[in-house]
Amino acid sequence: MPGERGQKLPDDGKWHYSNTNYVVLGLLVEKLTGRTYGEEVRRRILRPLGLRHTVVPGDRAGVPSPHAKGYEPPPEWMRRG
Repeated sequence: MPGERGQKLPDDGKWHYSNTNYVVLGLLVEKLTGRTYGEEVRRRILRPLGLRHTVVPGDRAGVPSPHAKGYEPPPEWMRRG
């Protein structure tokens, strides 16, 4: 699958999704503040806005429930026809 370690995206001249900028942003935030990206988002954005049920997943693979299911494939019955 494209994006996995050691694999490259197709060289077809089209745009393809990449997490690279998010990784660079996280590293930059850590270097400049001495705190993780998640700590800074919580401190500078989530707490001041009172977003008590919003999380920054960090290095967890999943997102805590309940959460939006908008990026999951539609159920089989919706794909037919």
